[in-house]
Amino acid sequence: MNPAAGSQHDILRSNEMVRIGQLVPGSEQAVGEGITAPVRAHIILDGRTEITVLKRLPEDGILAEAFCAVLLRAWGLPVPEPLLVKTPDGLAFASLDAGYPNLKQRLGWRDDLPEAESHALILTGATIVSNWPDAGLALAADEAIANADRNLGNVLWDGVDHAYIDHERTLGRVPHQQNLMATFACLANMGEAVEKSAVAAALAMSATLPSGIETLGGLDASGYADLVCSRVTGLAGAVLKRFPKPTDLLTGL
Repeated sequence: MNPAAGSQHDILRSNEMVRIGQLVPGSEQAVGEGITAPVRAHIILDGRTEITVLKRLPEDGILAEAFCAVLLRAWGLPVPEPLLVKTPDGLAFASLDAGYPNLKQRLGWRDDLPEAESHALILTGATIVSNWPDAGLALAADEAIANADRNLGNVLWDGVDHAYIDHERTLGRVPHQQNLMATFACLANMGEAVEKSAVAAALAMSATLPSGIETLGGLDASGYADLVCSRVTGLAGAVLKRFPKPTDLLTGL
């Protein structure tokens, strides 16, 4: 359930400071998934060794990842804790390792699958995602942050628990042409239920909450905060536009 505005601000206060760790040299191992070549790496964080998934990104990508993770956690979505990591090459983004695979891996996806099998797996994944209780909230949040890359590899699932990851392709950094959570819902024949949930979540979102995230680890996030604040205003209408209407289905007949 989408938390009330007051509790959202309480959650934000507990998450707004992104912790900063130090990479353990020689600890990186390729994860094998994602366009930004993530690695599993050990870091020293608050005097302890932690396992993370780490990505080397330009500064605006690091900031987008951290900003979206903090914001989505404040809105009540399960997102691994975001971290900033000092490396010999400069600052990197990381998140605490959730310890379970992404949905594509869980379903046994391979790029060389026959077309019929790949379509079947996509439908299975879409159905799983659309049945999560927070699917509508995730859809509304993805619309607010202009998430262009909510594919089945960008959610984690162990058969029970799930988490949303990978938010560097957001906030206007790449064109936001579709809301893939809405696409999943329509593929799973759950469009009406998820649409209602997403609209309710959009109407409950505080338009001022993102403005509370002005700096993260010394990085200026005010530009991203202003962008999301502007998108939350009128968000319910934007969500509705992501779903086909009866008149759309008749177009071209």
